[in-house]
Amino acid sequence: MLEYDVTELDQDFMTLWSTYLLSGSMDFPRLTALAELGQINAVQSYYLFANTNQSNTKIDAIIDGYAAADPHQLLARLHRLSYENVVNGIPDGPELKRLYHQNVIDLCTLYDRTQNPLLLVQANEVATCDDLLAKSAKKQMHALAGKGLWQQFRNEAKGVGADRTEPATAVKFALGKHLVLFTPNNVLHKNEKKLGVELLTAIANRSYSPELAVKLAAIKPVPAKLSRCVVNGVDPLRVVNSPLDLER
Repeated sequence: MLEYDVTELDQDFMTLWSTYLLSGSMDFPRLTALAELGQINAVQSYYLFANTNQSNTKIDAIIDGYAAADPHQLLARLHRLSYENVVNGIPDGPELKRLYHQNVIDLCTLYDRTQNPLLLVQANEVATCDDLLAKSAKKQMHALAGKGLWQQFRNEAKGVGADRTEPATAVKFALGKHLVLFTPNNVLHKNEKKLGVELLTAIANRSYSPELAVKLAAIKPVPAKLSRCVVNGVDPLRVVNSPLDLER
């Protein structure tokens, strides 16, 4: 998970997702390969992009082993439940909506306990599809997530020249994603939006790991559908104030 010790597969996910946010096009075979390897963010995201005639027994087995008490694992289960509702042509019921709401609360509780801003960032993203959370609470969470990210980013970016330290990739990814998805697309926030694009571009341009390359070679190419949500509820067709519309 990106909030804790980052693995090589976590780095792959950040590269994949940065590419997606900038282009609006998901490399579904690569997402599938990452999910089958057990990278939890990819597992969470798989059923946001799977077509209604697709299923994956390997990914299902991973999700079946997930615990509802873990908010990161629960989110994967909730996305699969929502996917199954789409397949069966029924709307998400009140119980599923309650579970999404509880997921936001649980992530916020973890943040209160750890003060890790990346947890609050994920809570803020899940909250986009939480119909039970008050708008005022969403606004406050959004502001706190942004403030926490900026503080973490600046704390880790210290020194000058050869002595300068760079923020961790997970922090740069979270800040870039937050700026691209949630910063208003206007002249007052143009520099923030531009920074978000620059941070994601640097991550998107990295090479993938050999482990993922081997796994990808064994995956039969399958097209992705246009996701119902890009980041837990955000419309991918606009990629929220698309950075591609910025003046260069």
